[in-house]
Amino acid sequence: MTSSEASGRTPLLSAEKAAEARERFGTPCYVYDRATLEATARRALAFPAPYGFTLRYAMKANPSRGILAVFRTLGLHVDASSDWEVERALRAGFAPEQILLTSQMPSHRIAEHVGRGVFLNALLLAPVGGIRPRYARTRDRGPHEPRTRQRLGEAHEHRRSLCELRHLARLRG
Repeated sequence: MTSSEASGRTPLLSAEKAAEARERFGTPCYVYDRATLEATARRALAFPAPYGFTLRYAMKANPSRGILAVFRTLGLHVDASSDWEVERALRAGFAPEQILLTSQMPSHRIAEHVGRGVFLNALLLAPVGGIRPRYARTRDRGPHEPRTRQRLGEAHEHRRSLCELRHLARLRG
């Protein structure tokens, strides 16, 4: 029994179409339904948000360039979780200000990314301490506004800080 049959959903591909894709592209082969991706993104974009919001696609879900192109065309931004994903998003045509780096591991290229206009969402304040001085030495583009919120953390941490570094000139412009 396939997962589609078990869930009661209609499969995306018939057995014949799946065989055709296997013959044409080889295996493994991944097939996505563009109409479903677009419809889901449009529904999310239509959420009522009286103060606005930015819809971001989490690249770690699937960094396929084709999927990135679909979401970029619809106006979504991306949530990149690594230096590699930042570069991939840039190569896929996203502007730096459409990229939010939410790396849980310290990035060795934070100053470079922030200098290009990529937004940074740092989960721990400890690595953030070295960002501002390095960034200020590489390219001073104006004041930054750190925002912190305290929340409960994992078992080995009683408190974690969520800090988002934003370039005020970009926010005001």
